[in-house]
Amino acid sequence: MVYYKYDMVPNILILLLSIFFVSFHYLRPSHQNTPTLKTDLRMSSTKCRAIRAKQTPGTITVYQAYSPEIADPAIKAQAFVPPFSRTRMTWIKPSFLWMAYRSGWATKARQERVLAIEITHEGFEWALRHSCLSHHMPGEDSDQKKWQKKLRSSPVRIQWDPERDLSLRPLNYRSIQIGLSGEAVERYIDQ
Repeated sequence: MVYYKYDMVPNILILLLSIFFVSFHYLRPSHQNTPTLKTDLRMSSTKCRAIRAKQTPGTITVYQAYSPEIADPAIKAQAFVPPFSRTRMTWIKPSFLWMAYRSGWATKARQERVLAIEITHEGFEWALRHSCLSHHMPGEDSDQKKWQKKLRSSPVRIQWDPERDLSLRPLNYRSIQIGLSGEAVERYIDQ
C-alpha cells in the first residue's frame, strides 16, 4: 500500500474547493429551470453503477477519512498501525468526491484527514468477489433468507450511493462504497 503524505491532502482540498467555488459561481443557473452545462452533464446516459476510480495498471486508489490520531501514524509508518482497529469494519471509497461529501470536506469530527491509499487490483477484485450487498434488493438477490446468510458470512459489504458533483449534490449515477471486516481487513492491512 502507498499512503500519500498528509500535507498533500490540504493542497488537494484547497484546489478542489477553489474549483468548487468557481464552478458554483459560473455554472449556477440564474433561474431554477434554466439548463446549464452542469445539469446537462447530470442527465447524461452514464451507467448507473460503475466503478470509477483513479488507477494505474497495477493499483487502484481508494479514500478513507480518519481522525488525526489514526491518520498521522499511518502516514508516518506507511501502514495502518494502532490506534487503527482491525476488529471494526472499515469503509473504502474509490470516489474522492463521495469521500469529500461523506467527511464534509474533512471537517467532520474524527474525519479530519483524508487518506489516498493505493491498493492492488488483485486485492480490490478479491474484495468484490467476497462481497455481499449491504441491503437486500429483490430481483438482484435471491430470496431474503439466502441474502441474510450470505451477509453474515461475507467479510465485505457493498453499498451504491449517489455520486456527488463538485457542489456535493447527488448525481444520477452511483459510486461504490466497500466495507471491509474480518479477513478482508487483514488482507487490506497486510498485503
